[in-house]
Amino acid sequence: MDLEKAQSAADGTLLVAFHADAGFGGTSALIKGKDGPCDTEGYGLRDMGTLEGWYYTVDPVGMWTLQNASSYRVFNGCNETIMFTAGNYGGVSSGSRFGDQSSVGDPFNDQIRSMLLKAG
Repeated sequence: MDLEKAQSAADGTLLVAFHADAGFGGTSALIKGKDGPCDTEGYGLRDMGTLEGWYYTVDPVGMWTLQNASSYRVFNGCNETIMFTAGNYGGVSSGSRFGDQSSVGDPFNDQIRSMLLKAG
């Protein structure tokens, strides 16, 4: 599976829903993948600031970036995630986390810059 393959609304599979507030509150953004559910190779979100080439929706529509996420829910087999404080999977790593995260905690709150998602 190409980790950086462009995503499309027509055939996208819901992978993760990011939320601006802890406890899955506030503005949310849904990220969909083109290559179906997560497997052990997974998906990579290399630059959370732009997500260029990815299909995502923000509700309600407004000026919010995914870098300001405080919680997230995972879908379609993406039960293992690794967050990073820098783009291209650099900076501080969260190590593997499993399932939904009602609070990403420090130093990741409002600081997620890249992320890996896969079946764990």
